[in-house]
Amino acid sequence: MIFDIILVSIIIGVTLYLTRKSKEKMASLLPKFDSLDKYFLKKIDQPVSIYQHLLFYSGNNSISNMAAILTLKKDFCPFYYILSNSDFNFILTGTISAKTNIFIVSKKINFKHLGMKYAKKSKTCIEGYKMYYSGFTSVLQIKDNYMINFCSKYPIDVFYLSYLPEKYSKVNNYESKFYLKSNIENIFKKTFFDDFLNVLSQLCDTKWNLKTYEENIKAFDKKSIK
Repeated sequence: MIFDIILVSIIIGVTLYLTRKSKEKMASLLPKFDSLDKYFLKKIDQPVSIYQHLLFYSGNNSISNMAAILTLKKDFCPFYYILSNSDFNFILTGTISAKTNIFIVSKKINFKHLGMKYAKKSKTCIEGYKMYYSGFTSVLQIKDNYMINFCSKYPIDVFYLSYLPEKYSKVNNYESKFYLKSNIENIFKKTFFDDFLNVLSQLCDTKWNLKTYEENIKAFDKKSIK
């Protein structure tokens, strides 16, 4: 009985210690996202759990909304070390005023997305990555190759921009979802967020999007999602 009490007390004590360390770790990482504030008018700061935090941004002309999701290791629980080996990471996801279908995926990741149903593998080589696109061949001709340079400069797991229409329609205001998953080291690089927002800005360029309109029609107007 006494042994059980001592054992439970030790487990509780270790858990409380690890929980405090996890909270301190989260508090030290969140200021790294402050450089995003200058791009948006509004920000909602929402803790989700001990190991996960959500920052929601809105109020940008090109980016309708964006969520930054920071996920730490679940090492506040002693059993984590036995049951899990996942790493901590962060995700940037939202919608922008663009219409395309492109995927850049680390060769180490097994990734699937419905939009890849329309995509074909690009012949352009980014070391360590697989690239897929559809109806958007000029995506590889972005001024100064912003996207390719970004993925070469910063190690990421997945970056995609995709929309899934029932059929292609000619509208002035259209949006695609973007999604970026990366290891935590990138937030310590001062230029990371500026470079990523610059990539999104280039993808939203009106003149560039109009040039690709015919290519999008060829790729999508006879296809629909089943």
